[in-house]
Amino acid sequence: MKKILFVILMLAVFGCEKEEPIPTGEVFETSAKLVNDLAVDGCDWHFQIVQSDSIQITIVVPTRATEAKVKDALPEYGTVNSYSFTPVQLKYRPTGTKRTISCGWGQTPEVDEIEVIEVSKK
Repeated sequence: MKKILFVILMLAVFGCEKEEPIPTGEVFETSAKLVNDLAVDGCDWHFQIVQSDSIQITIVVPTRATEAKVKDALPEYGTVNSYSFTPVQLKYRPTGTKRTISCGWGQTPEVDEIEVIEVSKK
């Protein structure tokens, strides 16, 4: 009886694994800033997108798979000793997933992850 319960429990646990959603969202193109202000208690590398009302700033990060596109266009991306507020033109697709980034004072917020299609320095 214990073996049957164990098997049922294992099937339930592994059957409930979260699957990554397939990015099927709309493609957006906008002005943004590539920011790294961790050295002054801000956050590690991310994009800041200012909404049309100029009040709300959305923070997003590229997927691990598209980080190379960002690095090719902006060589300072990902370097340890960079402090950056670089204006960029960003074409991206939301993935619906979150990723944790490092911020000052030991904070690790979860921010939206995006699939970077194109990025270029302004």
